[in-house]
Amino acid sequence: MYKKVSDILRLKVIKTIEGHNLLNGANRVMVGFSGGADSSVLLDVLLSLRKRYGFEVSAVHINHKIRGKESDSDEEFVRQVCRNRGITLFVEQIDVPALAKVSKASLELAAREARYSTFFDIAEKNSIDLIATAHNANDNAETAIFNLVRGSALKGLCGIPYKRGKIIRPLLDVTREEIEDYATEKGISYVTDSTNSEDLYTRNKIRHTVLPVLKEINPSFINAFTRQSVLFEKINEYLTGQAKEISGDISEKDEVLILQYIYNNCPEFLDMETAEKISKAVREKANRKFAVSRNLYAVTDSGSVNFRSHPENNGEFIEYTRLSTGKNILAGGKVVIYYNNSPKNFNHINKNSTTITLRSDIINGAVFVRPRNSGDTLRLNGITKSIKKEFINKKIPLKYRGLIPIICAENEIIGVPFIGIADKYKPTTDKRDIFTIVFDFQYNVKTEKDGDSV
Repeated sequence: MYKKVSDILRLKVIKTIEGHNLLNGANRVMVGFSGGADSSVLLDVLLSLRKRYGFEVSAVHINHKIRGKESDSDEEFVRQVCRNRGITLFVEQIDVPALAKVSKASLELAAREARYSTFFDIAEKNSIDLIATAHNANDNAETAIFNLVRGSALKGLCGIPYKRGKIIRPLLDVTREEIEDYATEKGISYVTDSTNSEDLYTRNKIRHTVLPVLKEINPSFINAFTRQSVLFEKINEYLTGQAKEISGDISEKDEVLILQYIYNNCPEFLDMETAEKISKAVREKANRKFAVSRNLYAVTDSGSVNFRSHPENNGEFIEYTRLSTGKNILAGGKVVIYYNNSPKNFNHINKNSTTITLRSDIINGAVFVRPRNSGDTLRLNGITKSIKKEFINKKIPLKYRGLIPIICAENEIIGVPFIGIADKYKPTTDKRDIFTIVFDFQYNVKTEKDGDSV
């Protein structure tokens, strides 16, 4: 017997709810309702299941103020749908562009943080048990691909969890195509976010460029990845359980377990490159510090690792600091590095400039800074020079040398402020393949007396 698209999707959602125990006896479920196809279908499906599972349905809408009149129009659409269906609706207006400007975060990140924070506040104030979001199988694949590109470990390849705290995702086994077919079959109206068609955001680039290519290779890629992500999750759960049993000196453990232990205990996203450096320091029982983000540091000591928000600063760079696009504050605010991967006019640059302009086409992996090590050299104008001797020649005060970063890519020094750029990385006349690093030293090096420079 032929089954309707809507019936098949509804059965998938029931299987997901029961297979992952998403409801767990909840009495009140609030749907994150943007007005788009995904959340409109989620709302409709949960309304059809409320008698089966005995819960009340409400909705919440966040007007992010990103798209002006279009955002206001979406809010009005959501209000009308909820009025027509007799659904309690909570609405919050948040100026996300203003928040992003203050926090110096991307619009995507600022919107996400504001959205979830508001969801939890409303749920707590109104005794709501669960918050249902409309993430689907395509979102899951996009997230895993994004994490893979960022250099995530196994945890990132697991994609989006079915349940985390009060958040549940009943559509996670349903593809976007199935959602759109459901909406068409049932005549469900929805709005379309105009920014979804733009490639300004990383996720949209994956959605519009990467996924279509993967689907050409395997038309069932989304469903195949959904099955694969479940396997990744089971492996991750096993390793997490093994790593939780580790305590004290972990240096003698298997490297995989050490890495899993590091990921388990890191409260923020940690790229694989940094994790491996931390793991090496743990195995060597070295006393080192590593930057995970602008606010978080990893400290290794005697075969252990701890993560700290505000570590003591010794006035120098920590062992390894990966540069992020934009402003990087280091050494307790004594040094600021502006990292920009866009072209800049470099004709005025000279060897003493604090702006370093480099070729980007031959750089693989992350760009990072570290303190100067004994024996560090830099090849300048065909001559390999000692960085220490160059600091002396430039009369850079001894007390400030520990604040001048050695800029590296892979394991190679590519440039040093006040000293110069490695010959290999000097820009050509083709400005399309360059990027700039502006080193803002907080002290006037040139005015120091010669007596302080050695």
